[in-house]
Amino acid sequence: MFLVGLDIVGDKVMEVNVFSPGGMGHACKLNDENYFEVVIQAIEEQLH
Repeated sequence: MFLVGLDIVGDKVMEVNVFSPGGMGHACKLNDENYFEVVIQAIEEQLH
């Protein structure tokens, strides 16, 4: 898997979401960073 979402509670992984790895919007707001461009570039590289 190249891009997945992990739901972590405490020290336990609760879910590995491979269909809708959300949370990046929240991470961008939390850290005041734009992660979307980097992730899209990495996906494009994997496709080539």
